[in-house]
Amino acid sequence: MSVATVSASVNGTAYVSPGLKARVEAAVKRLGYHPNLVARSLATQQSHTIGMIAPNIANPFWPEVVRGVEDAAHARGYTLLLASGDDDLEKEARYLTMFLAKRVDGILLTKAAGGLAPKVGAQLKASRTPVVQLMRSSKAIAGDTVLTDEPGGSYEAVAHLLRLSYRRIAMINGLPHVSTSNRRLSGYRAALADWKVKFDPALVVHGDFWIESGYRAGLEVLKRKPQAVFIANYLMAVGFMRALKQYQLRCPDDIAIVTCDDHP
Repeated sequence: MSVATVSASVNGTAYVSPGLKARVEAAVKRLGYHPNLVARSLATQQSHTIGMIAPNIANPFWPEVVRGVEDAAHARGYTLLLASGDDDLEKEARYLTMFLAKRVDGILLTKAAGGLAPKVGAQLKASRTPVVQLMRSSKAIAGDTVLTDEPGGSYEAVAHLLRLSYRRIAMINGLPHVSTSNRRLSGYRAALADWKVKFDPALVVHGDFWIESGYRAGLEVLKRKPQAVFIANYLMAVGFMRALKQYQLRCPDDIAIVTCDDHP
C-alpha cells in the first residue's frame, strides 16, 4: 500500500476504495496513529481552528453566545479557542497575537473600548486572517460585524414604559465609550422623542454592566426620583434591586423597571 493511498484515506483528499480504506483504518487503529495537525496546517495553510475573544464569560449573556459559536464551528469541522478579554486592551492584544501565532482560520472579536495596538493591527493585516466583530463595532478593525438590534430593543423597552404613562424615565447604561452603550442610549432617546418627552441627561447614569455598578448607579439615580428606570443589562438590574431595598422602595408599587438580556 503506497504512502499516497494512506494519506488520501486518512485525510479524505481523494477517492479510496472501501476495501483499501478498511485496511488503512485497521492499521491506524492497530498502530495508534494520530495525524500531525501542526504539519497538516502548515501544508494546507488551514488549522480548522477559530479564535474568539469575549468580554467576560462570567457574564451570563456570553455562555449562550459561546455555545452557539462552538456548535456552529463543530458542525463545520472547526475547533474553538476561547479567551476572555475583560475589556482590557493589553490582554486583547496578547490574545490576538497568540491566535495569529496559532494560525487560526478566523477570529471572532468583541472589541474592548479603545483603539488597536499598531503592531497588532499590522500583524492582522499582514496575516489576512478574517476578523468578524461581535456585538460591538470598532473602526479600528476591518471586516464584517454582527450586531443585535440594540437601538430597536431599547426603544421598545422605553416605549413600553411610556405607554403605561410613565414620563420621568431614568436609564442605567453601560460604559459610555462602548458602542453597545451608545446604541442602547440612542434607542432610549428616540422613544422619548417620539412621545415628546424632553431628554434629561441627569437621568442617565453609567455603570460597567456588572452587579456592583448597578447598585452604585441605582443609589445615584434614585436620588433623582424617577418614576421608572430602563437598565441596560440584567446584571446591573440585579444590583439596582439592592439599591431599591436600601431606599425601601418596591417594584412595581413604587417604581417601574425594565431591562435587557431575557434572563430570569
